[in-house]
Amino acid sequence: DLKDVVRHELEHLTQDGENIRTGKYIPDDQDLRNMIDSGLLDKDSYFSLPKEVDAMIQGLYYKALVIIM
Repeated sequence: DLKDVVRHELEHLTQDGENIRTGKYIPDDQDLRNMIDSGLLDKDSYFSLPKEVDAMIQGLYYKALVIIM
């Protein structure tokens, strides 16, 4: 599980900022995150944020590879 969390967070580093990778850019979603934190949006909305979906998919790929090996 720790490796999955690290992989998830590493994926976020490739989505914007200094470590962005070609084709990985996802626009800033801090406004939506603030709305979720303040209760203006349902907490479940967090899991449908594009940055989170992409990072979770990468985690699923990682787990699938571990199971296969």
